[in-house]
Amino acid sequence: MIARMLIPLLLVALTGTALAGETVYVTDRLYLGLHKEPGASGKPLRTLVSGTRLELLERKTNYARVRLPDGSSGWVKSAFLVTEKPPRLVLDELTGEAKRLREENATLTRQAREATAHLAQLEQQAREATRRADEAEVRAGETEERLRLLLEQIASRGYAVPWQWALGGILVALTAGFLFGLWWLDRRIRQRHGGFRV
Repeated sequence: MIARMLIPLLLVALTGTALAGETVYVTDRLYLGLHKEPGASGKPLRTLVSGTRLELLERKTNYARVRLPDGSSGWVKSAFLVTEKPPRLVLDELTGEAKRLREENATLTRQAREATAHLAQLEQQAREATRRADEAEVRAGETEERLRLLLEQIASRGYAVPWQWALGGILVALTAGFLFGLWWLDRRIRQRHGGFRV
């Protein structure tokens, strides 16, 4: 019998302990009624949420007349009005700013990656241009050296022509002279004999 009484007490004690250890949070959300007259207890004209921006027009003991951004006005309990932004509104603004900064950071990171890739491409092109310039400089040096050697050869020979060239020139001149002589002779013979070869 005592065991039967202890079991429900034990269950209640365990359940109470579990509920006492549960994490809970206080809400920052507040709904404030906008009334036509101060002290009105009826249904409000509108319900304002925490963080709504209002322009203070008049203040009475427990109520204040305010104007909303859309131009409408009414009375609210002045105890719920503060001059500083509520933490929830500040948190929303900070969250929005953090999101904007994350997006901006992502854009800047992407642009930095693109700029780094473009810089690497430009560095590669610069290395290639330097290599080609070095090769052109080497070729120019080789050409300059060959030209110098040719000029030295020409200077050492003066106006002399190699004997092979001179002999070839003489043979060409003799052959051309002989052929010209034959042509000239044939022409003269034709002129004397009325165009007939004799």
